[in-house]
Amino acid sequence: MAKEKSQFSTKIKGVKKDFGSVLTHQERLTDASLTNISVGDTSKSSSMRVVREEVIDGKRYKVLTVG
Repeated sequence: MAKEKSQFSTKIKGVKKDFGSVLTHQERLTDASLTNISVGDTSKSSSMRVVREEVIDGKRYKVLTVG
């Protein structure tokens, strides 16, 4: 009896990385700021601070310092 060749083939895929268990840099910084945990330098950009508020044509604007 001759074996019949199947028209279907089986492929085994590799295991995908579980991204649900990985925290991104932004998530780590957010968690640290909410729980007051020190993680070192939390910002790669300058920080801003509100200096004053100005009213121009009835709209209120916040004046910021960058540093």
